[in-house]
Amino acid sequence: MVFLTRAGLALSTVAPMSSNTTSVPAVWPFDTPISVRYPIYTRANAGEVLADPVTPLNLSMAFVKCGEAGWRDAYLSTGALTSDEFEDFTTNTIGCFGGYLYLNMSVTRLFGARAPGMTPEMVDLQYFGTMPGIPPYVERPGDQRPESTVKMQQWLDWMFAQSDLPELRADATRVDAIVAGRPDLAALSDLDLLARARSMQPEYRGLFERHIRTSAAIGFGVGTVSGVCEAIGRPELAMTLCGSAGDVESAAPSFAMWDLSRLVRGSKNLTAQFDAGVSAIHERLMAARYTDRQADVGEFLVAMEDLLAKYGCRGPNEWELRSLTWDLKPELVYTAIDRMRFSADDQSPQRNHDRGRAAREAAEADVRATLEGPESAAGL
Repeated sequence: MVFLTRAGLALSTVAPMSSNTTSVPAVWPFDTPISVRYPIYTRANAGEVLADPVTPLNLSMAFVKCGEAGWRDAYLSTGALTSDEFEDFTTNTIGCFGGYLYLNMSVTRLFGARAPGMTPEMVDLQYFGTMPGIPPYVERPGDQRPESTVKMQQWLDWMFAQSDLPELRADATRVDAIVAGRPDLAALSDLDLLARARSMQPEYRGLFERHIRTSAAIGFGVGTVSGVCEAIGRPELAMTLCGSAGDVESAAPSFAMWDLSRLVRGSKNLTAQFDAGVSAIHERLMAARYTDRQADVGEFLVAMEDLLAKYGCRGPNEWELRSLTWDLKPELVYTAIDRMRFSADDQSPQRNHDRGRAAREAAEADVRATLEGPESAAGL
């Protein structure tokens, strides 16, 4: 894992940087200046969502232009920072060095220093896990800001009073409408494509603000549950209690692909098509659907079309604009289904989810009974 300070010191490193790196990597056209106020960066998490060098298109139009702005908006809306604390000459929540995306560790630690009940070390653990070589947090003048802590407490009070977040469903409905009303992009000129991409930038910024703010709220929720479990001497229950809670949006595509894999597994026609390989399989299935009038193939294609309509935006390296999504390259979905079809029925992701939910409900009953007992930890 790579950590960079303003001096460019790589405390530890992995490829593509050499192990003796002592300066900022080679300049990329859209590299960002290193922050003076917030000097520590890390590839942790950033290396998972953007493993490869970030394209100039993504940096200039999307991630630096809108993602950074949305992240700043989230710090403002939660009360963690004020507008005068951001530097105008560079990004402060992320950075790009040698073409690679970094997260600004100094700013996330500031969030932990000011949030009620949290510490910079707790934020380190939440964002970056337990990694060797993490520079220790050293408090600096201005890190503690009582007025920010008061505003964050107000945000937390609101958050813990919510039983639902309808704004997330409103976001999904609005984005679905944008996708449904999308013109034939292949017929647009380059200038029209550029104009449409720019018109999406306010949406990107707003949704990224929501993403960061909701992620922060989840961190507080998990931290609260972990604190209760620790207080009653059952720390191992924390992850069980947080698992399989509610509907996980990112899990829905796997459920849909699993259902398609069951159609393949139960059909001789579909099995024969997949046995022939996933290359050009869509064209072969279409031919079988209309030429041979195979009903099972038709059922599969209808389900596939529905999957791509709902989840076609998914794909590998999703935070990079150049990456091909499922609707642009359906072979990615066919490949996943091809692997799933060999799994036994008891490996269903829905069954695994149901088992996790049952374990969570049992853990909830256990913790509630403890908190209601004479030795209650409810006041801790």
